[in-house]
Amino acid sequence: MIRVDTELDLNYIANYMLYNIYMGKVGIIAVILGALDIGFAVRFYQNKKIPLVVLSAIFVVVIFIVIPFIINMVVSKKAAQSKMVGAKATYEFSDEGVRTTTEYDSGLASWKRFSKVFRRKDVLVIRADTGQDLLVPIPQIGEQFDALIDLFYANMPAPNVRIMKKPKKSDKNETNNN
Repeated sequence: MIRVDTELDLNYIANYMLYNIYMGKVGIIAVILGALDIGFAVRFYQNKKIPLVVLSAIFVVVIFIVIPFIINMVVSKKAAQSKMVGAKATYEFSDEGVRTTTEYDSGLASWKRFSKVFRRKDVLVIRADTGQDLLVPIPQIGEQFDALIDLFYANMPAPNVRIMKKPKKSDKNETNNN
């Protein structure tokens, strides 16, 4: 069994919320629109339509700089108001599943309930089939990280485990020697 005591701070929650926005439909549409606008700007420049180049450049700045800045401010404000900030939880990972214990509740979820696990910056995101995610800050896992990843691979389909172990110093040396 691997036990991880966690406490989420503002950075973990804000980064997770930003990830969900940018990997969702809105984020993908924004990137596509920005890329199209860059293409329009290049085409307008080739045709020497400078006012349209300037207009396209303004849209690119708005899409790639201004809107993300505003989203970041809003997300940080919402994250600061979240009940999750400072919330403590204990996760116990075993072959049976994941036992979550908070000050309010405790329960065991079998591995069948989880659809995938992936890394987002310094957080492991364990996605449940309900759409709810468990957030486990990687620095709080400590030396148990590799053992935890092995447990994910042993209990979930390999394609659903989208995270690799931390490379060991000896692995780096062997790679450099070849």
